[in-house]
Amino acid sequence: ALDSLQSQLKTMWAQIAACETFESLAGTFSLNQATKTIMGVVPSNAAGQLARLVYRASRGKAIVKSATLGEGSMATYHSIYSSDKSGTKGLTAFLTLTSSDTINKKLKAIASTLGSQLISTDDVEKAGGLIGYKDSLEKMAQQMEHTLQQTEGRHFDIVCQIAKTYHEDARAVQIDKTVAVALNLFSYSESFLKGKGWVPTGDLHIMKEAVAHAHLYGQGIAPMIEVSTAKHKLTPPTHFKTSKYMEVFQMIVNSYGTPHYKEINPAVFTIITFPYMFGIMFGDMGHGVLLSLFSAALILFEPVLTKVAKENEMFAMIFTGRYLLFLMGLFAIYIGILYNDFFGFSVGLFESAYQWPQLPPYGPGGVVQPNNPNGLPSVKPSEPYMFGLDVAWAETENKLEF
Repeated sequence: ALDSLQSQLKTMWAQIAACETFESLAGTFSLNQATKTIMGVVPSNAAGQLARLVYRASRGKAIVKSATLGEGSMATYHSIYSSDKSGTKGLTAFLTLTSSDTINKKLKAIASTLGSQLISTDDVEKAGGLIGYKDSLEKMAQQMEHTLQQTEGRHFDIVCQIAKTYHEDARAVQIDKTVAVALNLFSYSESFLKGKGWVPTGDLHIMKEAVAHAHLYGQGIAPMIEVSTAKHKLTPPTHFKTSKYMEVFQMIVNSYGTPHYKEINPAVFTIITFPYMFGIMFGDMGHGVLLSLFSAALILFEPVLTKVAKENEMFAMIFTGRYLLFLMGLFAIYIGILYNDFFGFSVGLFESAYQWPQLPPYGPGGVVQPNNPNGLPSVKPSEPYMFGLDVAWAETENKLEF
């Protein structure tokens, strides 16, 4: 309703702003009863196109006159039209005259396709001319502005009233929806609702307490719960209790398939194997430290970031795997130490077990062999490297083969 009122109000102010211009345009023509007139307002960027189309459609048998609306006449209109999303800047008043009814109908259709706002000549005559028509439009516009202000005020009051009880109403709707979804799972027989389901054995007492609590605050016959212990051919559903630490690992396993009832849960082994395999592929001390610090920040500021994760789906995916990312970072550091790799560079954390000659120009050039061990009788060092990969392998030609 508000959009409709605003649209009508914009049209009225555009016509009011154009009436003064129409007086000067009409004064340049010699009007008589046989003259067919079209008056209207068109966006300024379409005024030139309108003039060309009028000339082509009438084959020069129609006269068109246009003038851009002045700043003074448009002051009131711009205050309302400024929020329009059409992308047009300024308006142009136009007036066409022809002696043919057929051509006049064509020109009206052309003007309408260009987004023009036409003014009925019959309404102008009934009002006693453009001045009277303008006065009547101003009165109607003022009444519509008053109606629009009252409507907006009423809408604001209603929104304020709704805002006071919004959270309570939303919670009540959510409760009713949850109850309705649960009732749809029951079968109705006479005056009873009957439902079958599965519940973990350890949570059976919780279910009984919940049913008893619901009956305490409700009405009707006390509910009856029958626990079936007989053998049956139905396969129970799989249920794994998870915590915020285990949730992401269970999600990884479930993405491949849910284990059957009484099968071993692979998610337990995934806690170690998944980060370990990641560390083997991503073994780098520097990158592992960055990943560990990032995930540690997610864990440290968990209470604050939980609210952010509820509103941002992309961030929620990262936040859910914060504990997995932390383990991945730790394993990346561990394997990075084994690889002796720090941001792609080899780091000599311990003394190398190989001894090398001096670099050129003080030593030999080309392919250089270690002084010790020199291959006579073996290439195996006398003492192993302290931990991980010896730094000496970083610059050798056969490091990839090794």
